[in-house]
Amino acid sequence: MLREVRIEDAEALHQLNKNQLGYDVSLTFTRKQLTKLLNDSEEHFFLAWQDTNSGELCGYVHAHRYESLVVRPACNILALAVSKEHEKQGIGRLLMQGIENEATKRGFDVIRLNSGTLRIQAHHFYEKLGYVSHKTQKQFIKELK
Repeated sequence: MLREVRIEDAEALHQLNKNQLGYDVSLTFTRKQLTKLLNDSEEHFFLAWQDTNSGELCGYVHAHRYESLVVRPACNILALAVSKEHEKQGIGRLLMQGIENEATKRGFDVIRLNSGTLRIQAHHFYEKLGYVSHKTQKQFIKELK
């Protein structure tokens, strides 16, 4: 079942981010950020896939409004994760369709996303859904302390 993400999903999202996406942040941080982002529903939106039999949250997608001076407003997908046990069952496709529907409701006519260069299977998945890669880029980070 496709549904909105709730704060009670923090632990499941924490595990998906750690196991599927490689982001090993604390559950406390996940819960704090989720609370903040859910309260900013104009900018951030989430969908989850929950197994109707077990009640387990099997996957989620997180998107936000992306605007700049050089591109028209877009929906930017920040994360898509499906548990290993539930891959290849169409959940990722349903999550993407759900976020595309939500983006359309919010008035966007473009969806963008970034995917790490080593995530070849993910690239094939996005291409099957009609997404086109337009450029290759590097990400630079500087920690400010």
